[in-house]
Amino acid sequence: MALSRERRFQYKIWPRGDCWEWRGSRDANGYGFFRDGREMRRAHRIAYEMAKGILLAWPMQLDHLCRHPWCVRPSHLEQVTHSQNVKRGELPRVMAAHNRRRALNGRGQL
Repeated sequence: MALSRERRFQYKIWPRGDCWEWRGSRDANGYGFFRDGREMRRAHRIAYEMAKGILLAWPMQLDHLCRHPWCVRPSHLEQVTHSQNVKRGELPRVMAAHNRRRALNGRGQL
């Protein structure tokens, strides 16, 4: 007897602190993938859809509130627009730290 989609998905989740770590396949950035029928889909999107009972419509994205791309815990995911996701993401923090280092090294302009 074949396992249900939900059961196959659950077998790939491992508790890690407050997060649910995806133990299936991941991309280079750490985001999980799951074979859903004939297509590969992002694991955190499937987790959100199964928990909330809704499909995520374009242009909405899911933001990992815990900042861990491998986390699939639905309570750690929030629907946001692309611009909100970028503003909350890692790049703004990385750029702010880079700019502070430049200023401290005397090469930046304040």
